[in-house]
Amino acid sequence: MFKQLSSKIEYLFDNDLHFNLAQEPSVVEARKNFVLTENISHLKNLSYIYNGEINSQSIESLFAQLACFFEVNILATKSTQNNKFKICLTTLFGKKINNLEGWPSLSLPPGKLYSVYRTGGYALLKKLGLQDLDADKKMTAFLLPLTPNCTLILVTKVAEPWSRIKIETLQDTLMKINFNI
Repeated sequence: MFKQLSSKIEYLFDNDLHFNLAQEPSVVEARKNFVLTENISHLKNLSYIYNGEINSQSIESLFAQLACFFEVNILATKSTQNNKFKICLTTLFGKKINNLEGWPSLSLPPGKLYSVYRTGGYALLKKLGLQDLDADKKMTAFLLPLTPNCTLILVTKVAEPWSRIKIETLQDTLMKINFNI
């Protein structure tokens, strides 16, 4: 079910930003107060809540539901200009990040829809200027393509097998939702 991203493509994330959002007071406070939701029954029920079509206007509501399950949540959409993925929604420790100007575009490998790809979280977070969130390099990033032009990226410190159970539950749920993004 999982496909390990090769370390060869982690170089795609090797680019620092000149700021460190992880040190912003609001993010530091959110990190201190954040409590991961372990009960996955809410993830199972998302397909019932969002049983209609999800478009670019309604995706934010669905995305907000995931904020309590993973430390970092990113929704990236493919740019028609350069085929790179632009970050359009982000939450860090449950806090929505509103100003995404200046964030880099990501070169993501092509993937089969709803397949889960796993890699170390540090390289991705470093690309976004968030490397301090994974100073001990124990986070894992999961990439889940929802459409050919939209990928969900989830980063967590939760270890196996709990992270696998959570990701597989989310994967099964998202496959039941009609995404038109």
